[in-house]
Amino acid sequence: MRAWRTKRIQRYSVENTGGRRPKGKGVCSGVSHCNSPEESLSVLPFSMQTRTLPNRFIHACLISKHVGHFVMTAPATVALPIIRTRTHAWRQATAAEVATSPSARDHFGEVIEASDFESLDDFWNTGLNYRNKLTGQVFEPDSWLVVYGAGGGIPAAAHAQIRSFGNEPPIIDQTLYWISTAYEDEALFLVGVINSDVLLERIADFIPQGDFGDRHLHTLPSKAVPQYDAANEAHTRVVEASRALHAELHRHRESPLSRNLFTTNIPMIVRRQRLRRFIQELASNEEYTAACRNLYDTIG
Repeated sequence: MRAWRTKRIQRYSVENTGGRRPKGKGVCSGVSHCNSPEESLSVLPFSMQTRTLPNRFIHACLISKHVGHFVMTAPATVALPIIRTRTHAWRQATAAEVATSPSARDHFGEVIEASDFESLDDFWNTGLNYRNKLTGQVFEPDSWLVVYGAGGGIPAAAHAQIRSFGNEPPIIDQTLYWISTAYEDEALFLVGVINSDVLLERIADFIPQGDFGDRHLHTLPSKAVPQYDAANEAHTRVVEASRALHAELHRHRESPLSRNLFTTNIPMIVRRQRLRRFIQELASNEEYTAACRNLYDTIG
């Protein structure tokens, strides 16, 4: 059985919950991180002992910084007292299951003690699965996942087949909105439209304004996207244009001049801005832009 060794960390929780009970927050509020081969994560003031945890409590998690325009980077690795069932659903690990590993029992016990959660049950009910955020994430291996960032004033969406994540799909944090579909074409349509300039123009007047500019988009992009119709030529044009642009963009993944756009090495907002500018220079962008504008011209 593969085990993971946690690093002593000095921060706590993906979103800035300060180690407190994350009422109304998403699935990864209160998460404790462990080291993965790709990255070591840490978040607000908090300290934990170094431990080796069983692989069954180690999961992948997508958060907003992993998503850019047509780009999804590798998920973060998190340690959580949850288990994926054979029916592809998440459930809480029982106290007995956690207790089979003294290191896991101590690790999650330390998380509970340092937070306002009263127990593993409370951690699940009012934190991890608040408003059924985890139990609602049921994905078939051959389905396609579309996610878009909810923060900031510019939508950024990406897609991937669930099977591409390996044996277990990622947890999707509350910083992202998501939809799954059985069809790659529908995923390409959704991502193409959400990333388009014309959609941004359509929702611009409705984006909340704060003292420092545009605030969270929340569900605005999804409300402005028409339902996909495979028999509609305007829709299929967007699909093919998005497919071509996605392919051209990803041919630059290993280029020294652009490979950072496909990582989390630079801040999310800066990376998204650079991605948008980079996409605008691609040869396939002209047809992609025209296809998206044509789509909205046909619906008025």
